Amino acid sequence: MTKKRTKKQDVPVIGQRFITSDELLKIKVAIEQVNNIQMQIGGIEAQKSDLISSMKEKVMELNKLKSELESNYGDVVVDLSNGEIKDNVPNTQD
Repeated sequence: MTKKRTKKQDVPVIGQRFITSDELLKIKVAIEQVNNIQMQIGGIEAQKSDLISSMKEKVMELNKLKSELESNYGDVVVDLSNGEIKDNVPNTQD
């Protein structure tokens, strides 16, 4: 009687259990993909933080410019297409 040879991974070992090498590979690939995505999210969050900081700086610059224009011209509205200034008329329509 000849015994059929089996692969090491197919032979049960008393007290130990293992997943197949294909299953292990799938888990490792999935974990690597999750880690890569987390790193990309971290990079995006860093870019987001930089952009928010830049936006705050630009808003401060814009507010400073508005104050300078108001001190030079008073309470006016500027037409951004051609630079024309007009007196700011409050909206009294209700």
